Amino acid sequence: MADQQAQLTRKAVVLAKLEETYGQLPDMGPQNGILVNNGVDVEPSGEKVKRDVVRSTFSSAGAVIGSKKIPFKAQVELRGGGLDGTGKVLPPDCEPFLLACGTQRTDVVRLSVPSVVGFLLGETVTGGTSHATGVVHHFDGDDTLVLKGVVGTYEPEQITGGTSNVTADVTAVASGIEYRPATKRPAAQDSTAVLFHKDAILYTVRGARGTFTLNCAVNKYPVFEFSMTGLWTDPADAPNPPVPELTKIKPPMFMGANFEVDDYRPTITEFNFNLGNTVSDRLDANSPEGLIGVLITDREATGSINPEMDALANFNPWTKWKTAGTWRIATLFGSEPGNRMRIELPAAQYDGLKHGDRSGIAAYTANYIANAHRDAGDDEWRLTIL
Repeated sequence: MADQQAQLTRKAVVLAKLEETYGQLPDMGPQNGILVNNGVDVEPSGEKVKRDVVRSTFSSAGAVIGSKKIPFKAQVELRGGGLDGTGKVLPPDCEPFLLACGTQRTDVVRLSVPSVVGFLLGETVTGGTSHATGVVHHFDGDDTLVLKGVVGTYEPEQITGGTSNVTADVTAVASGIEYRPATKRPAAQDSTAVLFHKDAILYTVRGARGTFTLNCAVNKYPVFEFSMTGLWTDPADAPNPPVPELTKIKPPMFMGANFEVDDYRPTITEFNFNLGNTVSDRLDANSPEGLIGVLITDREATGSINPEMDALANFNPWTKWKTAGTWRIATLFGSEPGNRMRIELPAAQYDGLKHGDRSGIAAYTANYIANAHRDAGDDEWRLTIL
């Protein structure tokens, strides 16, 4: 009998990469490492099928495991990928998880202007001096144009809308990577493969899709909690796990957060967001494991904030709640280029208000739903790394 080989809890390696073909493991190496928090784990799941037979005894006749899948959970700090040698913002190491949670990535340039009034979505904006061009992707508040498909380099200059002919003077320029939700048909949904080395045991997760929460609290690092589900693969001994190339970028803390509810800046300690994807199994009797994949089939983004109570003349959430009105959440924190976070929910709606206590100070616990901002949708939230 071989000697027992104990495994260590805090020794783990996670590699992840988007799949080119669903369920097929791509080549991965140390460059695909993801720095995760303690608690990363898998919890193999299967449909227990019991026999419904009657015999001369009450003793169980046993059960078998039908369709099998492998849920994977990981906490990852909210951090950017820094800048490349040209100053371009790089994606975070957890991007395979983000994209496999039904998001889309867009390279953007943000132009600060006195007012966005008059500019049109989808029009081309041209720099008067630089002659750079870009398409209006959306507006961030009343004073920021967010452009995509940018050619050239904008500078502080006068810009002109190609359709509206509106002009504005640019006061600041910032490039970044924006993530927002995407409603895609099954064949177009991104999926990721994960190699999870729990010490010397390898768990392989293929065809993973999922959802996440984002928890931000003062004096703490904001953290994603990813919940992914993938196709079953038998675990294997792997006594020599790879040494991954892990990011050395430290996440920004949730301080100096510039947190706003519409135009009001509350005193707040927590902001939580739940992407709210529904991840559904595709059962198939032709599959040896009874499951041929998982799909994102629905989404309802929700969350909560906990602002201190103020005079109703200053901040009255009850009016918005009563009228089912929408309001904007926005926050910007971090100071290092490539590691600054802009989060915006342009059309949040109260989904419950109650009083709370924070060390003797009255506060609200305010739950919200993140609604579509425009009819086309897929714009109920945006995360931009700047």
